[in-house]
Amino acid sequence: MPLFEQGSAGGLTENPCTCLSLSWENRMYCFIGCFATALILGSLSLFFLSLAQIVSFSILYTFSNILALSSSLFLVGPMRQLKMMTAKSNINL
Repeated sequence: MPLFEQGSAGGLTENPCTCLSLSWENRMYCFIGCFATALILGSLSLFFLSLAQIVSFSILYTFSNILALSSSLFLVGPMRQLKMMTAKSNINL
């Protein structure tokens, strides 16, 4: 499946199904890569916290959390992840 397809107006349009067509093995590689990067950034952020560099810590810690959450998107997909995160059993008011 090509990444870009010929559009109706003659231009190239991005194919929205390329992420969904990944094999299970490729999804695992992407998950492991994202999660490993999140762990490295998290460890690096703790190093900056020990040096009392709060701005560097907060930026790296934020990106680490975003990558860790994003890594699970490769396993379950974005819509299912969103539904699981907003399930009534997870919301305590």
